[in-house]
Amino acid sequence: MKPHIKRRTICLSLLAAVNATFSAPAFADKLNWPTKPIKLVVGYAAGGATDVLARLVVTRMATELGQPMVVDNRTGANSNVGAEIVARSAADGHTLYVFTIANTINASLYNKLGYDPVKDFEPIGLIAKIPNLLVVNPALPVQSVQEYIKYAKDAKDGITFASSGSGSSIHLSGEMFKMKTGLNMLHVPYRGSAPLCLICWVVKCSRCSTTLLQPCHM
Repeated sequence: MKPHIKRRTICLSLLAAVNATFSAPAFADKLNWPTKPIKLVVGYAAGGATDVLARLVVTRMATELGQPMVVDNRTGANSNVGAEIVARSAADGHTLYVFTIANTINASLYNKLGYDPVKDFEPIGLIAKIPNLLVVNPALPVQSVQEYIKYAKDAKDGITFASSGSGSSIHLSGEMFKMKTGLNMLHVPYRGSAPLCLICWVVKCSRCSTTLLQPCHM
């Protein structure tokens, strides 16, 4: 079957996997691609897990493909802003996107999306698996989940938990934890895990006593 580029995007999580099967230059020759610099859109702020992964992949891809590559962070609406930009871009494979679980979740959370998460993207492969972890500000007097639950239950006004955005897997993990424990927890969303960490650790904002972060496993 003749290779082809389907509509406006090839998710980043595909091109990295292609390199594991056969060389990127050979693949590029078959498609006559790339013919110009490539932009990789990330739906979250710089410094977060998705952004870090994108920059690692871009460094290798630029060398393999012989074309400059740049990461373009387009935040907002749990990565919907970035996804819509890529979905509306030219269907020439020069605008890529880091597709995450958030884009799948968004299909059930938003009444109307500016893109179709299934039809508007052509997946190539998986580049990373990222589990969610429960972490707290070091100033919080807890050393275990059990101690955290007790601390939260004893808090007069409940406790807050932060995430990388409303509707993100981190947010939903927190809500599930809230349901299972019966805790009074208020969700505080941010535009990615990088600003979340900056506020909760560097500034030590009291609102963000608890966060759910995503360590990367390549």
